Amino acid sequence: MELNEETLRRLERNNPGVAHLRIDDSQVFEGVGRAISGNIYLFKLDIVFSSPLGENPFLDEVCRGLALNRSVQWLTLTINVNWNCFKVDIFHMLSPFFERNHKLFVLEIKKLDVCSPQFRSLPSALKKCKNLECARFDELRGHGEGASLIFDALQNAHKLSALYYLNSPIDNYDCMKLASLLYRPDSQMVELVMENNDLDEDGMAAISQAIRTSTSLMKVQCSWNECQTDEPWCYFSSIVLGTRFCDLDIVVLSGNNIGDEGVTCLGNALAINKSVEVLDISSNASITIAGWIAFSKCLRRSHSVLRNLDITDCGVDEESVVTIARALRGNECLEKLTFDVDDFTVRMWTMFSDVLCDKSSIKNTYMSNHTLSDLKFSILNEDVVLDTPLILGKAFDVRMSLLMNVYDDKSQVARRKILKHHFPDREDNIGLFAHMPQQLLPFVMGWIGLDDLGYTLMYKLVRGLPENYN
Repeated sequence: MELNEETLRRLERNNPGVAHLRIDDSQVFEGVGRAISGNIYLFKLDIVFSSPLGENPFLDEVCRGLALNRSVQWLTLTINVNWNCFKVDIFHMLSPFFERNHKLFVLEIKKLDVCSPQFRSLPSALKKCKNLECARFDELRGHGEGASLIFDALQNAHKLSALYYLNSPIDNYDCMKLASLLYRPDSQMVELVMENNDLDEDGMAAISQAIRTSTSLMKVQCSWNECQTDEPWCYFSSIVLGTRFCDLDIVVLSGNNIGDEGVTCLGNALAINKSVEVLDISSNASITIAGWIAFSKCLRRSHSVLRNLDITDCGVDEESVVTIARALRGNECLEKLTFDVDDFTVRMWTMFSDVLCDKSSIKNTYMSNHTLSDLKFSILNEDVVLDTPLILGKAFDVRMSLLMNVYDDKSQVARRKILKHHFPDREDNIGLFAHMPQQLLPFVMGWIGLDDLGYTLMYKLVRGLPENYN
């Protein structure tokens, strides 16, 4: 909600409807600081600084009022001005808020210059946020020791479960300080998101070792850190993902210039991994068909637990897509596959159609993939023609199979595909039973006659007339 005169009146009256408020230089009114200080319903507050504090007395009033507030649970501070222009140390001013507001759970700091004199008060302010559950730092400017001071200060946040460090440089010493935060015995960190941090091999190795020891982490994102080699990603795969102690559910490694060696190590680790359900390796265009052949082996394993795979913007071609689709034939876990390709060819449609429902025999239909239900792809070439009769027919088959695969009971999915494609109420299909062993026929007929609840017609007859079967 933007600040205006009406919002200010509601804020002053402690109206419960004002739970989220955004303030910037052009929307500051006299009395807003006082209204914030005594408000008991304000939940989320965004403050954008675009002019030096001291030149705008109302912003100074906002900070002094916020220092007295005890209701704000989510605070976002965005600094769109050179910190050297500030005449007041904002974090020192807000010290009472950080220390005494025990409801503050989420803190976001954006566009802060870590080399500025005002930054010195941020670590001491963070040390007072003992109930902090989520800390987010985005576009921290300057090349000082800001990251290590922040990670040191967060040692006091024993409830911290999510840490975002985005678009900000981090060196090896900073990585070791971050690792110590993860090594802490009482760490409750569930989510670690790092993006565009100029990580190198040594820094990623230090973080990988810490992730390996964590018993609470469930999501790790390390994106857009283009190391010179695949070594850090192979190391991460082997010591983190390739162990039976791994507890991660979600892994995001997009935009890291991962190549064939890296994706091969990733596939080898996932072949034995029992926890990772979501993998995003999008925007790694260096992977070739050799890498996809090696990686796809993990999809063939019957005990694979991977449910969601995103390989968008990885430069996959027809051969790569066919290789991955072929690997899914016996896969019993992957539900969503996302990718892009220049042209979705007839061969691709045919492969997915056969993988999802092989109509060549009842046995092959039964052994088809009954799990993949969400196939998301984009075609990069706008001139591709997709309305030929053959493509339309295969696309329809794929779409119908995906819809069937949505159902949780996979035995029922297999049964419906068999009934649809092998028993379309035609008398000549009786020949399908001709070569079956006589002792097997009753079980086959009973299985075909199951209803949606798994009961046969004979079961319904006995249940309906119990007096005839005493």
